[in-house]
Amino acid sequence: MRTQLLLTLPALVVAAHLLTAADARAQVVFSEDFEVPDTTNFITFFAPQQIVTASNTWQVVAESVDLYEDAARAEAVAYEGGQAVDLAGSPGAGVIEAGFATVSGRSYRLVFHYARNNLLGATPGQARIDVEGGSPLLSVTVQHDPAQYAFST
Repeated sequence: MRTQLLLTLPALVVAAHLLTAADARAQVVFSEDFEVPDTTNFITFFAPQQIVTASNTWQVVAESVDLYEDAARAEAVAYEGGQAVDLAGSPGAGVIEAGFATVSGRSYRLVFHYARNNLLGATPGQARIDVEGGSPLLSVTVQHDPAQYAFST
């Protein structure tokens, strides 16, 4: 089964991991840290461009997103490594998605780290996460770091 992970709303995505949750020997089936492509400042990707990382290909499906180096930017600090993707984009909030394989009837756990874009004012940061297969599998608004959610296929 092909499953899509969609991330939307102004937030900084700093790491995402999807694990099987069937037993204590959980396996990582999808992981992202946004360390590739390497940048010394930031790169803006517009819909319908793709962000090709070391692990995945992300499709920008709305507006724009910025891949940035946290040492050169004031928005936030990356959870792992030195880069993150800013869904607030330049000029507008974007949506990205990536696909991954799942097995029907299995349980999965999404571990998601994000931070608020500090340049957007004092309102609480949040991001929307949608996991879609043959039908919606998970649809939540993340308002803290880290976030963990379970879903089954």
